[in-house]
Amino acid sequence: MRSIKRCLDKKEEMEAIQDEVERIQLITLLNKYGNSVKVNLKKTRQRAEELVALGFGVADAAHVAFAEMAQAEFISCDKRLVKKCVRHKIKVWSGNPYGKNRTRRNHQIYKHPKKKEN
Repeated sequence: MRSIKRCLDKKEEMEAIQDEVERIQLITLLNKYGNSVKVNLKKTRQRAEELVALGFGVADAAHVAFAEMAQAEFISCDKRLVKKCVRHKIKVWSGNPYGKNRTRRNHQIYKHPKKKEN
């Protein structure tokens, strides 16, 4: 199992973002809202391969598979990808947070879930 946040937190990945404002915003968001999530990479890869067989691109399939394994919302500005997620009934909520015609599972208004207090 591997931690997703640890992968995303790598310094070299953040430095690869050329736009300084975007890089600072991403770092700020990860520090504020990021959670470490452990996933089984073998199962995640198997799920990504299933999604590729359904017509998802390799990168999209990997992103969706990780979202499913982490039980996280899948948010994308790519309307076609979101529609494909809804059509194939992926195992987590998927939607496009922008635009007039937002696509959502069950047509619910998206509200970020509140974190559970321990």
